[in-house]
Amino acid sequence: MEKKELVFITGNSDKAKYLADFFHRPITHKKLDLPEIQSLDLREVVEDKARRAFAEVGAPVLVEDVSVIFEALQNLPGPFIKWFEKALENEGICRLLDGTLNRKATVEVMFGYCDGDNVQMFSGWSRAGSLIIRSAKGDSGGTRYSSTKDLKRPERR
Repeated sequence: MEKKELVFITGNSDKAKYLADFFHRPITHKKLDLPEIQSLDLREVVEDKARRAFAEVGAPVLVEDVSVIFEALQNLPGPFIKWFEKALENEGICRLLDGTLNRKATVEVMFGYCDGDNVQMFSGWSRAGSLIIRSAKGDSGGTRYSSTKDLKRPERR
C-alpha cells in the first residue's frame, strides 16, 4: 500500500521538525491562515480546522491546537489561550488568577488528522494544582507550562 504524503499545518517550522523527529520520517509542513470557529470546545476547534485544512491542501493533513483552562475562570481561556497570550502576555494571564486560591489548571494538546473522509483526534493533557506559565519558549516554539503532574499518555478520541 502506498503511503500518502502527510502535511502538517503549522507556521512553526520547529514544531514540524519536532514531529518529523518523533515519527522518524520527513513531514511536510505548510502555513495556512485558516479561520477558526469560536468555541471553548477544543475538539470542535480541531475538527473544524482539520476539515478546512484538507479542503485547502487536498491531501491528508495533521493540525494541532492547545487549550489551557483555569477552574477559577470557569474554563477560560480554553482554546483562546493564544489570543490571551498575545494580549496579556504570560504575566497578565497569571494576574487573572490574583485574589483566588484556586489556581488549578488543565493544559491539553489535541491533534486532528483528516484524510478527506474522516477526522481522527488524538490528545494529551496535564492537570496541575498550580500552573506556572514560563516566559521562555519551549523547544517546539510554544510557551512552556509547568505543572505538578505528569503529562498523560495521548488518547485517541
